[in-house]
Amino acid sequence: MVRCSTSPKQLLLEKRSFWGGLEGQLLTNSLADLLNVPNNQNGYLIKSVVKGSPAEDWGLRGGTTFATVGGEQVVLGGDIVLAVDGLQAGSVANMVKIKDQMSVAKSGAPLKLTILRAGRVLDLTVKVP
Repeated sequence: MVRCSTSPKQLLLEKRSFWGGLEGQLLTNSLADLLNVPNNQNGYLIKSVVKGSPAEDWGLRGGTTFATVGGEQVVLGGDIVLAVDGLQAGSVANMVKIKDQMSVAKSGAPLKLTILRAGRVLDLTVKVP
């Protein structure tokens, strides 16, 4: 039997977890192409933003229009997160790294978000909650 030195209490109560208040999906290559995501990048398509969340405070926008693309229902019109502090947001592995970095970042630290909004790439500098 393998014993873990971290108790359930430590995992649940002491480890800070970041919650941004967004719901979305990673873009497939074909969906990224259809949405004209630049430079052969993928990204994280924001479906909705929770009121009072860090994402709302940062000015991120969720989708407004439902469409079926390739047999899959997608919410369009929201921002697409391309990168967070230079780390591309186009894979599950990178999204886990981003969440882990956010969990250990100091409150008030600057954070650079690169997003695609209405066909324009924007760099937003926001603060970690």
